[in-house]
Amino acid sequence: MADIRITRRHGLESEAAARLEVEKLAEEIVTRFGGRWAWRGEVAECDIRGGRGRVVCRGDEVIMEVKLPLMLKALRGPLEREITRRFDQHFLPAS
Repeated sequence: MADIRITRRHGLESEAAARLEVEKLAEEIVTRFGGRWAWRGEVAECDIRGGRGRVVCRGDEVIMEVKLPLMLKALRGPLEREITRRFDQHFLPAS
């Protein structure tokens, strides 16, 4: 079960465009925090310092789930706000 789950309908022109934004977001995250990411079929998976994230693009919807390591669970609120802010920078709401 995810500690943080964010679902958004994006305003991008296609699922392929959304996948490109997922790649940009994943690169930003691993550059800032270390770790690695890769596509596993239709799911982008990221492993960073004991945490795991996954992003799925389906049509006009993007879903991100994050499983925090035990030592970061106490910081869930601030982390969720920051993750949501960055997620929203890449996936504008559909108009």
